[in-house]
Amino acid sequence: MSKLIFIYLFFCLALSAPCGGPGPSGGSGRPGDGRDGQVQDPGKQDQSGYFCEDLKKPFFAETAPGKGEFRAQRSLAMQEQFSMPKPAGVKRVFVLGESVATILGPGYAAVQTDSFGGGLLRKLAKKGLISGKPSSGIEILNCGMSGYESYRIYGILKEVLAYSPDLIVVLSGNNEGSTDRNCPGLDFELRRREFRLLERYYALKDNPQQARKKANLKMHGDMLAKMAAAAKKAGVPVVFCALPANMADMPSRRQAPLENVRFAAGYADFYAKKYEAAAAKFKVGLAERPQEHFLNFYMGQTLVKLGKAAEAGAYLRKAVDYDEDMSRASADRNALIRKVAASEDACVAGLDKLFYGFSAGGLPGFEEFTDGMHWRPPYNKAVWDEIFRSASACGIKGFEKFRSADSSRWQETPRYDALKRLSYAVTWLDEQNSTFDEGSLAELAFIRKKLPGLLEEAAGSPEALDKLILRNFWSLGKAMRLKELFPLFLAHLAEVERRAGNYGRALALCDRALALAPGRGTFMLERAQVLAGLGRKKEAEKEFQGSGLRREAVSLGLAYGLDLTFPAYSAQSAAVSPVQKDRLEERMEECMKPGPGKDPEKALQACQDVVYMVSASAEDKKGTLGLLGSDASFESYKLLMAMGRGEEARETLLWTVKNAPASWPKRAEAGKLLAVPAEK
Repeated sequence: MSKLIFIYLFFCLALSAPCGGPGPSGGSGRPGDGRDGQVQDPGKQDQSGYFCEDLKKPFFAETAPGKGEFRAQRSLAMQEQFSMPKPAGVKRVFVLGESVATILGPGYAAVQTDSFGGGLLRKLAKKGLISGKPSSGIEILNCGMSGYESYRIYGILKEVLAYSPDLIVVLSGNNEGSTDRNCPGLDFELRRREFRLLERYYALKDNPQQARKKANLKMHGDMLAKMAAAAKKAGVPVVFCALPANMADMPSRRQAPLENVRFAAGYADFYAKKYEAAAAKFKVGLAERPQEHFLNFYMGQTLVKLGKAAEAGAYLRKAVDYDEDMSRASADRNALIRKVAASEDACVAGLDKLFYGFSAGGLPGFEEFTDGMHWRPPYNKAVWDEIFRSASACGIKGFEKFRSADSSRWQETPRYDALKRLSYAVTWLDEQNSTFDEGSLAELAFIRKKLPGLLEEAAGSPEALDKLILRNFWSLGKAMRLKELFPLFLAHLAEVERRAGNYGRALALCDRALALAPGRGTFMLERAQVLAGLGRKKEAEKEFQGSGLRREAVSLGLAYGLDLTFPAYSAQSAAVSPVQKDRLEERMEECMKPGPGKDPEKALQACQDVVYMVSASAEDKKGTLGLLGSDASFESYKLLMAMGRGEEARETLLWTVKNAPASWPKRAEAGKLLAVPAEK
């Protein structure tokens, strides 16, 4: 980064220059991220106490003045305890991190023995009636906190350096997409401003998504380096963990881009089990949008179906990298962790590579993970052993012979595993989506495969679903609204059945959802797809037209070979007919309508209708039709900017310039705008 950027950064921070927008997450920030090891739904809950106020007090506090016994005091922290000064002969290990650290459970579980009376001693120690002294000579204290990211983890690290650690283990990399939680205070404000400035700098050469990612990685790397430097100064060795991710089965927790004609065409073929055709269409889509998460994910899934696991891996890894949420460690994130560790003389435990070895074809999936980044508890022993093996291999003394225990805490029944997945799926339901949450669908599909009776039980009624949801701090908001969410849940179940080819079951579930929420566009769009799968095309066309979701209906209608009237596509020909040209002119007039009475939302919808109609046409895009589409796309950019939707606007501008004919008169104007850093 140039000196000029650093000078600008300094003055903006020092002079409190206005830098708006959300915090340094770059992620969606929407409810139900599920980044925290347990299902979460900030929803109507006020979590400022957990994420903001708790930081004002030490992580550990002395249980009684002068007694030398310390216990964790923050909300939801594991009740770890230790004594000061440290007992002779004990190797003390602090585990710091986010939700993946909490999966490992309390430290005593990793060092417990099965000797006579061991269970009783552990219970007494947990209640604080005795001081627990592990027979292995190793004392593990887990300070993992669900939802914490590197900034908060760094605060804990600075504190525990005063408690005589022999080793610090850091698991950080999944929560970096959701960092400041809008906390007040100078530190958080400076971080927000720093992120926005970094984002603008990277946007000089990259698209908005990549600029956010690079800014995010830069700040994460800086924080990891601070951790390593602080520990090194104190003479304490550190092991950073490169984190694993569910690549094979877990898409982004967003809605699929069904409005994208290329994606919709491949998506329809994929679920019709026409995998060769689907791969060809996804390939075309990727040529246009190589960094689209869902195109990469579905291409990878398609190649797996075709028996090409080696080729699939490249796309599935890219899908994690291009997930806008940045809610699981990508290959780039883990490369950063390794780079920082090497530069600061710290060690690395390659948990990512560990899970490659556990999974079929080196592609970890739902067999290993409960969601996108949280491994199933039975893998805890292997994780603990890899951490300490890596410490020993790195030259850290005192842990060479340690092997973790086979704790009963790490076992769980298939039903409990399914209940956790069901709770995730329900908590991620988003009523603001025009279609479905792909993360929820993935979880429900896996439950259907492993324990289908549970879904039948959950579909019985809101009360039946209520009995199955695991309630906790994170899920309570959605759990309290199950009656309201139940129709959306049924519609998700309908989509799971449709994708499995069970159209009769899907139609019944969809009809139940519509009976509870008549006329809801999302459900009508789903019913249209089910009817198309059943070959009932006329009914499907009517349902698509009535859904009100024009962009998705247009793309899906084309994919299923239907003859829709808005816009009036022909099932036999994708060329623009005279009727369609009239429709194009009508929508273009609404798009470009001048004057103060212009409704920006209606104008934007009209502009996007024109773009999709032009994109779907088989006519030559270099002529008048292509110019019309470019004008509409450019107007969409202007409308989005005026509406304060800067990120969408810049992506639209990129698409406009990339796809415009060489003869488009406004190419130079759009190109100049593209060179200007995005304003937030």
